[in-house]
Amino acid sequence: MRDAIGEIVVLCGEIGAGAIAKVVSNMLAFTNMVAASECMMIAKRAGLDLETFFDAIRVSAGNSFAWETVVPHIFNQKYESGFTMDLACKDMNLSYLLGQHLNVPLDLHMEVKKKMDEARIKYGDSEGCYVYPRTLEDKLGEPLSLKGWDNWGYDIKVVDGSIVVNHKNRPQSKHPQYNSKS
Repeated sequence: MRDAIGEIVVLCGEIGAGAIAKVVSNMLAFTNMVAASECMMIAKRAGLDLETFFDAIRVSAGNSFAWETVVPHIFNQKYESGFTMDLACKDMNLSYLLGQHLNVPLDLHMEVKKKMDEARIKYGDSEGCYVYPRTLEDKLGEPLSLKGWDNWGYDIKVVDGSIVVNHKNRPQSKHPQYNSKS
């Protein structure tokens, strides 16, 4: 069972509690993805070096799993994913219904849900869930891609109960602490 679910199994409560945690976790990840895309566009339009900006956020309070994995997908323009837009939008709808049921206002969630639905309609149900940034690039006519990220990948490990992203095959960084042998 451990291999099918992940490295760490957390029992969240009675039957169904894990499904709530999963849906809300995806809600948070997609919110982070939309925010990361907008931050990257601000950085580009402000004239910042995107790779340096990516590295600066990685060592700041703004870092997240989504930042660590979405931004390299933006750089290499490879949005394929094992988790498709139809599934992502289904989870966004389920979290919306959950918020309604529990009388929790979801103003930010509704903005992200709208952006996710827009990306699903534009690119299709079977596109990877990280495709939203392309919507922003298309709307503004400004790509955020960078050369050298074509072979980028990652794996994860759990350290002290938190996921840590191990980047693989990223281009040589201007910042020595980010240059790995993988």
